Amino acid sequence: MSTYLTDHFNHSKPSLEGALEASSPCEQTASLQQSGQLSVGERLQMALQRFTSGFSTPVVNPLVTAYGDAYRLVVEADALVCLAAGEAVLQQQLADDSPQLHSGQVAIEKYRQAIALRPDFLEAYHALGRYLQRQGNTLAAIEVYEQSLEQNQFQADIHGALGKCYSENGYLQRAIRHFKRAIKLNASLLDAHFGLALVYELDEQPEQAIKSYEALLQQDANYLPAINNLGSTHLRLANYHQAEALFRQLIEQSPKFARGYLGLALTLDKSGRGKEALPYYLEALQLKPKARNSSYIHQRIVEINEGLGRSRKTTTQQTLVLVKG
Repeated sequence: MSTYLTDHFNHSKPSLEGALEASSPCEQTASLQQSGQLSVGERLQMALQRFTSGFSTPVVNPLVTAYGDAYRLVVEADALVCLAAGEAVLQQQLADDSPQLHSGQVAIEKYRQAIALRPDFLEAYHALGRYLQRQGNTLAAIEVYEQSLEQNQFQADIHGALGKCYSENGYLQRAIRHFKRAIKLNASLLDAHFGLALVYELDEQPEQAIKSYEALLQQDANYLPAINNLGSTHLRLANYHQAEALFRQLIEQSPKFARGYLGLALTLDKSGRGKEALPYYLEALQLKPKARNSSYIHQRIVEINEGLGRSRKTTTQQTLVLVKG
């Protein structure tokens, strides 16, 4: 089963707090900042005003105008998410009995407050869902994404995110439905094509998986995980000619990718061309000597060499040299 999952849902906005505090506003504003009376959202607005102060026509952040306090809550939550990432690293360095840091939980509460204040503010759902997803809480993320779709059904990226969350929780048919919807709304979403193909593999629909991988590669011929998985799927179906061509393409495009050599070795081996497979097994071992399937590779190298009339001792020495070299 293919294991390449791309994680293109990960997204967080950089905190502007440090940059805002490093600026030089008027004395009154500086006093407010030092006393902590300004929220992150207010400081963002002030930074925007300073940046545009030289323009003849004042520029106002349209999101502030449209969503007001809900927007400010999301900005503050985004800043807390950035802070939480740093806290996670710090927490690992602290003793087990040290006080727990909770910026992430506060961020979640602020996102939820923004949603309650303005249920039509889609970015609040997106930001909360992404954060929950990154934390591994995909069931909670599903709930948030579904609420977002209640506001607007035509969000391709949200359908794609739901497809990934549902697939990770074993709801394959729901995942297929949302990935298909994402592709219908935006056919250029490569992640949705890839996710759909993976779910088809999990659902034992290899022919459908092949169609999805091919649709993806028509848009990006250099999408290496799709080339690898498409080759693996053809190999499962004993389509050796197609599999060989794909794995050779993969090796050509990525000469240090061990799975390309292993895929080609397995394809040649299973099609009765063990002697041709041997150097690719050896190359796969040399590139990744501690791979999960290294025992099988060692076994096949020994068996192929014995079939060619070579001694087990010679075969073992040859393998060790290549792996250590």
